Amino acid sequence: MTDSGFTNILAVYAEPAWHDDADVVGDREGLTALRDAIDAALATGYGRADVTMHDGEGYTVHVAMGTYDEFARLETPYTEGYAQSVGGESVDQYVREKQEANGNGKA
Repeated sequence: MTDSGFTNILAVYAEPAWHDDADVVGDREGLTALRDAIDAALATGYGRADVTMHDGEGYTVHVAMGTYDEFARLETPYTEGYAQSVGGESVDQYVREKQEANGNGKA
């Protein structure tokens, strides 16, 4: 347990625009949960980790494995408006399809 009383902490900071860095930070439990979700995605195509931000708010990280052709259809993940693509498919829908295809139900 941390000084704040929260564990399983993970924060994913998205890439603002092209060639910028993305950052993933967390405590041991949060990073382990992410690793386990990645391992599940590598094995089945989909994984998830239920984690917490350092402010105590919980959320789920969805990890989906796919192909370049699948990713090319998706909206870009950049957070800056000038870098975002227009007209791409929703990543939320893509993840739900992966989830359901692998028998993991809905989020």
